[in-house]
Amino acid sequence: MKPLSPLSPQTTAQYFQQGQQAVEAGQLEKALTLYHKAIELNPNFAFYHQTLGDALAKIGKWKEATIAYQKAIELKPNSAWSYHSLGNVQQQQGQLEQAIASYSQAIRINPNFSEFYISLGTALVEKGLLYEAISHFQKAISLEPDSGVAHLNLGVALEKQGQIEEGIICYRKAIEIDPGFWEAYQKLGTALTKLGDLHQAAEIYLKACQIIPNFATVYHYCGEALAKLHRWDEAIVAYRRAIDLLGSHRGTAPTATLYHQFGYALTQKQQWDEAISAYR
Repeated sequence: MKPLSPLSPQTTAQYFQQGQQAVEAGQLEKALTLYHKAIELNPNFAFYHQTLGDALAKIGKWKEATIAYQKAIELKPNSAWSYHSLGNVQQQQGQLEQAIASYSQAIRINPNFSEFYISLGTALVEKGLLYEAISHFQKAISLEPDSGVAHLNLGVALEKQGQIEEGIICYRKAIEIDPGFWEAYQKLGTALTKLGDLHQAAEIYLKACQIIPNFATVYHYCGEALAKLHRWDEAIVAYRRAIDLLGSHRGTAPTATLYHQFGYALTQKQQWDEAISAYR
């Protein structure tokens, strides 16, 4: 990645470009300062406010992002993407009615973009309006049949309605579209467990471990599924791998729950010394 250009106050475009470079470098606070400078020089360009909102949203400054997106909409009322972005930050703040209204407006402006229907559907699910959510996920799929995210969310809504088998079909489709889609494996395994099919749930997680070999959560879920089947040797291997992966990444560490589960599996195989170490 090339170094940031020296700060120079020549033009609005230069401030904005330097802000983009700062975002790419992960320097979001610096990017905010630069975007604000660009806006000071050209306060009536909607895209600058949209980009400022995006940067604010990345660091969880939802209220400030809301203001930025609202300004972008004021300057460019036909921007479907600004309405969608506004809906995202409203949903993050639990403002579901407002988010639903914003997503709906995005769809009115551009009714042919699947992501807008997915976002509206997720807000409707949060609000408990499952029938409406399902219709929007189905619309998203009609627009983009290969959207694994749309199939996953349709499965979630169907499962919440009690249609677990139908949800499983959706999760399998999401995995077929994107074999590396961890959340689809997790939802599928959980749904199979609800139906009492522990063996198939375990096989799903074992497959996920092969496809996504460096993701600790996969091994944790796999260990839990294997433990329910009393397949202790395999569970121990899975738990140990989860612990190793979490311990090897900066900023992550195995949880007390994971260590407890690991320790319990070890006791089932009478591996007392390692179990005691895990419980500690």
